Amino acid sequence: MDRAGGRLGLLYQRKPAQPGTLTARLCAAIETALSACRLLEQELLLGGDIKFAGDEFVFVANDRLLALNNQATFDAMRNDLEMVAEALSPPGGWEI
Repeated sequence: MDRAGGRLGLLYQRKPAQPGTLTARLCAAIETALSACRLLEQELLLGGDIKFAGDEFVFVANDRLLALNNQATFDAMRNDLEMVAEALSPPGGWEI
């Protein structure tokens, strides 16, 4: 669980390298995280007290050797991030 910005969120992280394109890996990670959110929302032991908005996600490239924290890395990933955003929401209904 994550409380960044004072809001409830779910932090999902995978360390082993995954097969496929960056777009495919991002979609798979988001699908897994959304499934976990749905399961937590439906968990009877939590009494329905947990609700996730589901209208945003934060992507962090957590490998500073392969993805430096700079504009060049963002530019290299931007197209993949846009493709994921387009797959998840209506055209123009997202912001990166």
